[in-house]
Amino acid sequence: MHPAPNTANHPVIRVSDLSYKASSDQLLIDAVNFELHAGENLVIIGPNGSGKSTLLKLLTGTLTPSQGEVVYNNTPLQRLSLKQRAAKIAVINQHEKPDPRLLVRDYVRLGCIPHEAQITKEEITHRVEQAMSLLGIPHLSGKTMQQLSGGEKQKAYVARSLCQKPDVLILDEPTNHLDPKAKGEVLSIVASLGITTITVLHELALAAQLCDKLLLLESARVRAFGTPDQALTTELVHQVFGVGLHRFEHPQGNRSLFCTDIPMRKNRQIMEFI
Repeated sequence: MHPAPNTANHPVIRVSDLSYKASSDQLLIDAVNFELHAGENLVIIGPNGSGKSTLLKLLTGTLTPSQGEVVYNNTPLQRLSLKQRAAKIAVINQHEKPDPRLLVRDYVRLGCIPHEAQITKEEITHRVEQAMSLLGIPHLSGKTMQQLSGGEKQKAYVARSLCQKPDVLILDEPTNHLDPKAKGEVLSIVASLGITTITVLHELALAAQLCDKLLLLESARVRAFGTPDQALTTELVHQVFGVGLHRFEHPQGNRSLFCTDIPMRKNRQIMEFI
């Protein structure tokens, strides 16, 4: 799916024995370990309450771990200043709330802020135009953010992130509330970026198509980590999510398709109550 990462080099991100306790002493993340190399796409999946959001906050430095560490290119995250983090890590949150009055080109330009002291105004303008061109949104340049559809906003978010020139892009449920076509467009863009990405998704079928590596969280712990074929087994998906998982060969024979079998049955008590 993607160019083979150069695994001979050190990992871009290494997570070692990462744990986080809430004020109630409850473990929200428990001894998580994984590493990613340049260009690898990781998808994090898991039931609600499994720790996905907490893990992302630890990976971005929003939360400080109770134990363990996150290392970016051999430098512990806690040693990086906020400006250094912004230059290395781009984040697209689930509920982005840009000023709705901002023009799209001005919103995308915000991604250049970590590098403003090192590059000229002309270079900033070129970077913004290039990012918007790569995302196929130059025609939206003069629109305001509030005029965009959900899919167009996600493309603007990615364009802003590209202007940061990050080593790692982290996305929290980027396909939420998007129609099927827009989901495919956004995830295709993410898979084509060529940088290391970490994406939280709820849809197992989409996760399998996007990622090189998949991390399955359950009750704050890593239940599986590996390729989609290794981590998305029928037995494991049923144990963790309580649904069936079926795999089919694509009619063109170039990839597998995954389908979740969600049990649905009418509840007679509810029907009688209504």
